[in-house]
Amino acid sequence: MGYFQSLSFDLVCWLSVVKLLKGVGCLVDVLIRNLDIVAVSKIDQEAKKKRLSRNELLKVYIDKFALVDMHNEERILYKESFEMNTRMLHAFGETQKNLVGRVGNIEKVLVRMIELETNEKECAD
Repeated sequence: MGYFQSLSFDLVCWLSVVKLLKGVGCLVDVLIRNLDIVAVSKIDQEAKKKRLSRNELLKVYIDKFALVDMHNEERILYKESFEMNTRMLHAFGETQKNLVGRVGNIEKVLVRMIELETNEKECAD
């Protein structure tokens, strides 16, 4: 596993814990060991550009990382819900078509019964 893949995997694990604990209102400290000096230097440069501390910058990045993940999960749930609603509407439409057909058949039977009754009355007269 490469350096950045390992870092990404560790962040994902920590973010899962942070996400769970944030739901109950807790803040968690995260300690990252064995970072390459070049990576730390790049983080420090970026923090300086944005006038943030290293901690604040990393917090922003981690929060964004977690929010993107949560956003994707919500988007997937929304898509599944939308697809289910679409299937249900289609089924409702099919049921409605069947009911309209049945009502039409009932109407034809009633009309035929009225015609027969009328014919019987005419024949009796």
